[in-house]
Amino acid sequence: MSTYIAIAILLSLLSLGNSKGYKLIIAFLLLTVIGGIRNITVGTDTQNYATLFETYGANTSEMIHATEPLFLFIQYFVAINGWPYQVMVFLIMAITMTGVTIFANCISRKPVLVLLCYYLLYFYFYSFNLMRQYLAVSLILISLYFLYIDRIKLYALCVLIAFLFHSTAIIAIIAFFINRINIGVKVQVIVLFLTLLIGITPIVQEISSKLFNFLPQDMFDYITEPNGITARLPISRILLTMYGAFIVFTLDENNLFIKLLTVGICILNLFSFQPVIGRISQYFTLAQIAIIPNIDLLIKHRFYKIKQIITLASMTYLFVVWIYLMSNNVAEIVPYTIFTSW
Repeated sequence: MSTYIAIAILLSLLSLGNSKGYKLIIAFLLLTVIGGIRNITVGTDTQNYATLFETYGANTSEMIHATEPLFLFIQYFVAINGWPYQVMVFLIMAITMTGVTIFANCISRKPVLVLLCYYLLYFYFYSFNLMRQYLAVSLILISLYFLYIDRIKLYALCVLIAFLFHSTAIIAIIAFFINRINIGVKVQVIVLFLTLLIGITPIVQEISSKLFNFLPQDMFDYITEPNGITARLPISRILLTMYGAFIVFTLDENNLFIKLLTVGICILNLFSFQPVIGRISQYFTLAQIAIIPNIDLLIKHRFYKIKQIITLASMTYLFVVWIYLMSNNVAEIVPYTIFTSW
């Protein structure tokens, strides 16, 4: 835990003032190295990917998890050179953080703050487990920047490349249509809280269960059975929904990234019980890392006088989310240890 706290403090210090240049390089290297030299015990799926790597080339059922050709190429590249699994872990982390850092440098005048948001909102730690998906995520972030500046061909190209890393990345296609729809503040806020309310009840789970009963079971073998109402409130989703509504109300609600965040929160609220769809929502909830560092540019004129309060509230939200998820050891990334042998 102390390692993660030290990184949070260092990134916070690096994000102060002008965070381009050497500060961005230090932040990039720090996150790449810490994630790249982690032991296979750090992260729920790190061990699973190690098993997949060890069975590379064998005619086993595990190979179905590496059907995305660009991820398969990384495995092939490491294996053909006779390198161990730890090299692949480091290579994947380096590629992922390169994409995220390029996006950070493009989308904000404070790119280290973007990386701090990526870290505190736990996306960095999710990448320890969803290694294939976060290779795609790094490309999707860049594609969204191209969409934001209306470079549609480059946006489409990045989505295609991301799809070759992980098939779920194709969902980013809908960002093109979301970008062309204007949605009012009231509608977004109502939908956010309505989906939260529906999501804490078994309504969606029951509908999904009945729907899939009419379809061949082997087509949807990844669908989890509904568990009914849980006694524990979904604290992280409540925080995210409240913050999403706060952002929509105080900032430019028709900014691309704010609309993407609203869509992502709604997806997560309704389908958090379904792991695959829950992971897909991250392509959209990641928009937070582009919003928070740009509050001064996105804030509505009538709230400009309280810009500092909004910024402080956003930073508080970041640390509350991080402390909550870290204290619950989400993704099993505690304790942190480095690999001890090749």
